[in-house]
Amino acid sequence: MLPSSSAPSTVCRLARSGRVWVCDDDLGIARTPVYALAQDARGYLWVGTEDGPALFDGLAWSTPASLAPLAGRMVRALTPAPDGTMWVATDTGLARVDLAGTPYRVAALLTTAAGLPSERLHTVHVDRRSGVWAGTHAGLALIEGDGVRRTLTMEDGLPSEVVWSLCDDPAGRLWIGTKGGLAVLADGVVRRVETGAAADGAGGPGGAQVVRCDAQGRVWVALVNGDVRRVEETGATAAPGTGGWAPRPIHTVGARVRALHADGRARLLIGAGDGVTVLDGDTPRGAWTVDDGLPAKEVYALHADGAGRIWAGTGAGLALLEDDAVPLRAPAHPALRAGAPVYACATDRQGRMWLGGEDGVAALDPMTDRPAPVPAPPALAGHLIWALHGDARGQLWVGTDSDGLLCVDPDSGAVRAHLTLARHVPVLCREDKRHLWAAFSGYGVVRLDIETGAVLQRVGVTEGLPGADVQGLQFDAAGHLWVGTWGGWLARIDPERGAVLDTRRLGGDATPHPISDLSLDAAGLLWVSTYGGGLLCLDPECGTIVRALTTRDGLPSDLLYACAVDRRGHIWMGTRRGVARYTPTTGRCLTLGRSLGRPARSATDMPSASTGGGACGWAPSAASASSRPRRSPPTSLPAPSI
Repeated sequence: MLPSSSAPSTVCRLARSGRVWVCDDDLGIARTPVYALAQDARGYLWVGTEDGPALFDGLAWSTPASLAPLAGRMVRALTPAPDGTMWVATDTGLARVDLAGTPYRVAALLTTAAGLPSERLHTVHVDRRSGVWAGTHAGLALIEGDGVRRTLTMEDGLPSEVVWSLCDDPAGRLWIGTKGGLAVLADGVVRRVETGAAADGAGGPGGAQVVRCDAQGRVWVALVNGDVRRVEETGATAAPGTGGWAPRPIHTVGARVRALHADGRARLLIGAGDGVTVLDGDTPRGAWTVDDGLPAKEVYALHADGAGRIWAGTGAGLALLEDDAVPLRAPAHPALRAGAPVYACATDRQGRMWLGGEDGVAALDPMTDRPAPVPAPPALAGHLIWALHGDARGQLWVGTDSDGLLCVDPDSGAVRAHLTLARHVPVLCREDKRHLWAAFSGYGVVRLDIETGAVLQRVGVTEGLPGADVQGLQFDAAGHLWVGTWGGWLARIDPERGAVLDTRRLGGDATPHPISDLSLDAAGLLWVSTYGGGLLCLDPECGTIVRALTTRDGLPSDLLYACAVDRRGHIWMGTRRGVARYTPTTGRCLTLGRSLGRPARSATDMPSASTGGGACGWAPSAASASSRPRRSPPTSLPAPSI
């Protein structure tokens, strides 16, 4: 869930603009200038704006009410600490946010009363020894607890008391970028590092705007004049216990540099007033500008998420850079490869959404759309999963393609029951707390005692069922059991007598829609997923189809394998091209994925699946659809190309 249940939120839309995915939303959060970016341990992307921090969970923007003390403050820097806190540098003080609980809370707000040399902060940095350093407009402060342990000014050797940027190297030296130039703190002594460009306390072309340390331990500095230099040790002795350093010119951009990011592949990304430039080694290898789709020329922040994708904070909002070196389609879960079909979905007693695929099951938290912290039951590994149901006891019933029906404990993975009336069990449905209905291919539908696993009743073709290839089961508000078959038939059954009351065929006899699953919402409407006809909504009382959704309405595919309604009223679908979620109250359909390792986006903003485009949702499969997947499970899918 979001860090605060009372947080105002708005769904984010990612729309492709050239080589950039631009964020947008209904409240305008995504279109404000973004000055800082950071990611916490839960995966939330923190976005520093001129009106406080906003959080992005891969699906929606949130401004948690618990962070109200920071509202209206311009956020200049964001830095997570190993102790589970987020440090927020603003233009009116330094905040420490506790991330351990829910909601997140502002644990401390440091000002000059706590010893800060100035309440106007430019940067905050947590070094390799967990020391917290704050760069202000009047000097550098070392934070200890909720106070200041030490302050450094020009009297201590700083080139200027306006501290713009900080980083530390593997040797434990703290590099300090100031308005008057570059300095280094080593063994308690501040030494100025000559850059070869004129700078003074009043500012100048040699002012050190940004300093960063890359994965190789090399320090980079961007000067006010646009020069990007790599600091190299000269071997000369500059002071006892320190070496001599000389920033070597590597590249010059045509505007002031605001951000540097080293991505671990010997690349340096430079965010400046004219876009983003990429250095591969020492050689420029590409760029993103407004001509490539950036929402603004000015780039203030760069951040790599859990999948290595690059997010840019610009003068007109947040953007995701389309980078050939980092595939934007990443697997959403180890058990569900990118582009792999999802055949079944169901919620358990804890509210987790379980998804069944070609290699077992995976659990997602539907509040965050992230993998839930629970291991997949080992007994299901390697099995193609057709059906899932969570009963009132907290057990998970699983219908497989070749091993019948299993009942497992979702937390421990222990098998509680195993039935093999037929090897293929495509669908399950609960009647009440004691009874479960299951479809066994070629055998019909059976009523089971949940406690004992005993078969209490069977309804097959001889009892009037229009077909034995049952794919959907669902009880309506009147207590009748609806049965959907692959031949497109819907049948209504009296469960007590086992009698078929009536039947109808979706799409007619000429073009029937194969039914893959059924689900009932809180309003009593029956949702029908079809293989080729998308999602249908049926009023069980009159039998009228009141709504129909296809790819024209935002579905990633019209080939649906499963559907389920969660506690918030969302309709979840397992499709031929991944997982989708439809919200009836808003009419919005989203193709979901892995939080910030793989951000989600609105299906209505997706490129057409036929073009092979798209960068943020689960990737389209390159394999053709099986003509009848319930009988012929699809083979492994090749990884999609970008």
